Amino acid sequence: MCAIIVLTTHWLSYLLLFIWLIRLAATRRKELIIYTCLLMSATFFFAGFEKNHNRTALLAEDQLFLIELDPNKLKIDGDQIQFYGTVKEAGTKVKLAEKVVVFYRLSTEEEKNNWKKQQKVEDFIVTGSLAKPEKNRNLNQFDYHRYLYRNKIHWIVEATTIDIHSELQQQTFFDKLNLKNLRQNILAHIESETTATIASYIKTLLFADTSSIDDQVMSGYKEIGIIHLLSISGLHIQFFITGLTYILWRLGVTRERTYLLLLIFLPLYGSLTGWGTSIFRAIVMSLLSQTGARIRKPISGLDAWSWTLIFGLWLNPYQIFSIGFQLSYLLSLTLMLFSDSLFNRSKLASINNVVISFILTLISIPILSFHFFEFSWIGMFANLIFVPLFTWVVMPLSIFLFASSYLLSGTLFFHFLSNLMESLLEMTEWLVLKIKLFPYSTIVTGKVPFGLFILMIIGLILFIVALEGRKKIKRSVVLLVVVFTIFIYYQKYNPFGEVLVLDVGQGDAILIKKPFGAGVYLIDTGGAMAFEKEEWQIRKKQSTVASRVLIPVIKSLGVTQIDQVFITHGDEDHICFCLRMLLV
Repeated sequence: MCAIIVLTTHWLSYLLLFIWLIRLAATRRKELIIYTCLLMSATFFFAGFEKNHNRTALLAEDQLFLIELDPNKLKIDGDQIQFYGTVKEAGTKVKLAEKVVVFYRLSTEEEKNNWKKQQKVEDFIVTGSLAKPEKNRNLNQFDYHRYLYRNKIHWIVEATTIDIHSELQQQTFFDKLNLKNLRQNILAHIESETTATIASYIKTLLFADTSSIDDQVMSGYKEIGIIHLLSISGLHIQFFITGLTYILWRLGVTRERTYLLLLIFLPLYGSLTGWGTSIFRAIVMSLLSQTGARIRKPISGLDAWSWTLIFGLWLNPYQIFSIGFQLSYLLSLTLMLFSDSLFNRSKLASINNVVISFILTLISIPILSFHFFEFSWIGMFANLIFVPLFTWVVMPLSIFLFASSYLLSGTLFFHFLSNLMESLLEMTEWLVLKIKLFPYSTIVTGKVPFGLFILMIIGLILFIVALEGRKKIKRSVVLLVVVFTIFIYYQKYNPFGEVLVLDVGQGDAILIKKPFGAGVYLIDTGGAMAFEKEEWQIRKKQSTVASRVLIPVIKSLGVTQIDQVFITHGDEDHICFCLRMLLV
């Protein structure tokens, strides 16, 4: 709340803070009140510090830059490269440390191949122009300007030339000790020793690099609600800790030395994976719990969760706005609060898994709906299939193959395991894409009014509390069903019609929605002219007007299908080559 107040000054934050302070004062525990006020003051300070220093030192007329490139942030797609870099010098300004996002159009296939060899942190001389990130021009469209601002990025560098020397330089011993370079070398090793499919999953599950996963498959994981399986979470970290601890104990290592080794290994591993939100939460919580046990001052799971949340916000208050942060902390808190009273009631693990999947899916609906205007209900069933598969088969095989690639590469045994995992992953992806085709698996809610969000949250809390205490369950179910039904259909059957004029770049498109969802019509679609390109220039991820503007706006209105499309001109930039994507 403190971070949100400083960063956005939202009135709801003030209200919640006021209620919370009254609750705190009602405890009449002086020590608790003093410690809480100190923590609040620290949070206000760190959030205010971040906000005041989130400024740019660059000028619009700057055209020459010295930029440090982290190869882990480099994306090559077709004839375009994109990377997040740190400006060290700009014109006459030196000793800078400002993050920018750089876009550069490749001119030849040879140049593209040279960029693919980039595997170490290096400085580049970049010439180009600075452009301000584009602000949101349409209702409920993704705000790229705000997204970059919250990542402390104020400029886009549209590069015309980049002085590249990577193909002429070899990594020194000290280069290899750099964790960013080490990560890139490990990823390159994985790609060289395994097939493309296996490499993509090992890189994703062990090093949080999702760039190699096929776009269609990744979309499938997202749409059926199991994308969390492809991100390193508390489950993965606990798996590593348990496995490493078991191996060390079997080797005769004492508990004290095991703790010290984990104290070294976990932060090192976190650095290799890039310290994502879930990774940070899982590692810090684990270290706090183990340190508390080591000094004989046990820390409860809830206390470890709270301290981790506070530390995370002190380091980067802006992450509170990301969906990954919100889901990671909310779902982990839910698991802790109800692990004994609700999730472990039955003697049958399968029943407990169903309850966990059902509750976590319900809890995540408001957040998913707020950010994406939709959610997948089929995820609660897909999790029952894929969570055990990834936990007990895919993850162990990934770890074993990664370790074996350094020791057993080229042997018949390694070849056998690779073929086994390749077949398993092909079957998994086939199943994901089949489930994705299940009709009505995704429910489009649209942008729900704030008051209805509050009612939905209250309904969820009352339902879970009733379920836990086994009291007034019928009433809570009825209330939740009523609120949930309104939540889903409010936008779709809104009694007020709407007419939206959308800026689609090459003119305007007009979206008409009749009252009570009686009809949805689109006049023109916008788009860009398509030109012939060589095979190496074609991008896998095509950014279109439909995907950037039309579909998000249409979904925000609770619309799942357009009844009629009217084209006023025969020009391609009015029709848009991706018209087929308008069925959302």
